[in-house]
Amino acid sequence: MLRRNLYNSDSLHLKKDYRKTFPKLIDIAQNSSSSGLFKENMYAFFSEKLRRATTDTHLHAIQRVLRLIEFDGQVVNELSTGSELPIHTLTYLWQFLQNELSDSLSPDLFIDLYSCWSPAFFRKRSIQTGR
Repeated sequence: MLRRNLYNSDSLHLKKDYRKTFPKLIDIAQNSSSSGLFKENMYAFFSEKLRRATTDTHLHAIQRVLRLIEFDGQVVNELSTGSELPIHTLTYLWQFLQNELSDSLSPDLFIDLYSCWSPAFFRKRSIQTGR
């Protein structure tokens, strides 16, 4: 489990954990010359994992990731304010992994995504314990 306080002060630790835990994700990001290609490559990778999913937990985690990919680049209407909000989750992740993201974005997004990737990448890992 990630310790939020550690990463709020230093995104380098978070990037190291991404590299250690998700080397395939890093490979996909490094081999994608744009966020659009990153999304296409991620979609292909997780679509294949979906076909091989063996547990409901693994299946649902992969479906969540595929939805994140599909929603990236869309605009949603925020009902309480009436404003339109663009969704750039995977674009920001690609920028983060490419070291091209401005410091104005909170590391909380990448901490939450880390938790989202874990069950999608690892069939036998427990979401709570990381085992």
